[in-house]
Amino acid sequence: MQIRLLEKSDQSQVEYIMAGHPLQFPPFIMEKYPERWQAFLAIQNDKQCRYYVYLAESGEVAGHAGYLLNEELALYEIVGVAVSPKNQRQGIGKALIDNICKQIRKLGRTQVFSTR
Repeated sequence: MQIRLLEKSDQSQVEYIMAGHPLQFPPFIMEKYPERWQAFLAIQNDKQCRYYVYLAESGEVAGHAGYLLNEELALYEIVGVAVSPKNQRQGIGKALIDNICKQIRKLGRTQVFSTR
């Protein structure tokens, strides 16, 4: 298992994974991600927003999840959780969420929320 920060070269693989979940990622949601990723990639040391990928043994992106600060609620929001269909039911989504919660705890926060 390898979880690492999203890189520019991962974007097309993550978009493909998200497209496989059209109820969770309808077009109006999918449209938000390229801009979010670009902002994150431009300032990777920004703690208000981070995106991670889970790499399969083959090196292929098998999952994605991120967090961003919802300033209105003053809480971090877990966003973009998606696992490729061929890699589901292997604990990848849980590993990504656990990693995000660990990172948020490092920021001194103990509460997050996720929308559906």
